[in-house]
Amino acid sequence: MTILFCLPQASPVTVDSMNYASAALAVVLILATVWWYAARDKYGTPPAEEDTPG
Repeated sequence: MTILFCLPQASPVTVDSMNYASAALAVVLILATVWWYAARDKYGTPPAEEDTPG
């Protein structure tokens, strides 16, 4: 579905006929990746507690 959504609607592709959904999708994916790496320590899973024989 996304591949068809991002394809240009006419050939040859010009500035007027370009479908900019692929550019918008790339921006969203880049922002999500940056956020993933920037916030991974804050929202990550805490380390498991070790069982110590008592």
